[in-house]
Amino acid sequence: MTSYIFLDTWVLAEFTKNEELLEKLYNFIVDNDLLVIIDIYTIIEIYDTKWMLKENERGTRTAGFLSKLRCVVIDHKVVWEKVLFSNDQAPDELPIGMLFSDHTPTTMFFTLLTFLQGTKWWLNINPHLDIIKLVQEHNEGKKDWLNYVEEELLPVRNLSDVPEDIILSAIDGTLVKGLIKHKFSTSEEKALSIVSQHPVPMLLPIRCTSLAKYYTYINNDSGNNREVKESDMVDLLRMTLLPYCKYFTLDKGMKHIAKKVIKKLNLGCVLLNHSDLINLISS
Repeated sequence: MTSYIFLDTWVLAEFTKNEELLEKLYNFIVDNDLLVIIDIYTIIEIYDTKWMLKENERGTRTAGFLSKLRCVVIDHKVVWEKVLFSNDQAPDELPIGMLFSDHTPTTMFFTLLTFLQGTKWWLNINPHLDIIKLVQEHNEGKKDWLNYVEEELLPVRNLSDVPEDIILSAIDGTLVKGLIKHKFSTSEEKALSIVSQHPVPMLLPIRCTSLAKYYTYINNDSGNNREVKESDMVDLLRMTLLPYCKYFTLDKGMKHIAKKVIKKLNLGCVLLNHSDLINLISS
């Protein structure tokens, strides 16, 4: 069974500037035979529009570090799709559509770097993975996310008589509806009809994201006064990976939410914020 470690964007952006920390992180990953996961959002967040003007910019540093390791890039929609349509609630191996797989270090570096820089060579082979378009779509998606939270999640705070499981099932259904709409290029009404005819089972990766939304916006520890942030979209979608990861890096603000998710679902994932990761690789 593969042991995965998810590296958040801040790990790659910060640790690649510190040779001592980077060497410790590399040794930890290799010594523990870990397969590194990053996601499509990592690529988007690492991308720098002014990369040509900068020496040793973060994209180059990231590609250089990851090219020395076993690494895959995943899309959360692919994870949900594989789980949903295979009827396998919690497969041992992460069901991913790999954008990158095991390559030689030279090939891996070149492939990652050309993707991060949106070169003509990359676009000729992968026109659907244009980094500039992905960044634009991501920025538009964050606006849709804020509307979704304001219109569909925050009002649920006032429904104190609705059981938690009903709310979570509804959030599950919203995620699956969006997935069906995306996969089959169908209308909102058609996707909703499919979901209503086929009750959504409690699929672990989807439920992780649903629970994270629930604990962030509906039933949190701060009196339901937490500020809604654009960055929440990516952080909460990444909770999809919790059932598969042995180690999962995240920022301090999201660790509290993730702890509640893994406790609720009895997951064995080790959560690591900045100081946790430094302590772990330095011990």
